[in-house]
Amino acid sequence: SNIGFHIVKAYTLTAVGVLLVLALTLNSVITFVDVIIPITARMGNRNPCEVMIAVLVTISTLLSTSYFIPLTVYIHRKVFTLVSSILISVTFIFFILAITQTIFPYSMKPESPKPKRLYVSYITTESSIQGNLPENYLWV
Repeated sequence: SNIGFHIVKAYTLTAVGVLLVLALTLNSVITFVDVIIPITARMGNRNPCEVMIAVLVTISTLLSTSYFIPLTVYIHRKVFTLVSSILISVTFIFFILAITQTIFPYSMKPESPKPKRLYVSYITTESSIQGNLPENYLWV
């Protein structure tokens, strides 16, 4: 009975410590993302800002979820196997849905067209180095 109390106490202290660190980390990540997204939006079209934001969010997600690893010590093997198999199957299902046309948001069906939105810039050049006349472009 006394050993069980110490196990529950250790689990509670570990869980509270993990949740405090996780709350501080997530607050820092949200602040970081709130600062980085407007900065990357002003970088122009030369750098793929979506890729940079995706990498930063992936790193912060891995960092945040790594705090739960100490809690897996206290989970029974059967529960851990069940939870991990559910997570792996959900990940596999979403991966299959993402690479197929099942949930693709754009379509060219005549009865319900859903076109892809593109950013188009209208560019006017004053003159080129060779002395040609001004030209106008639509840049996608």
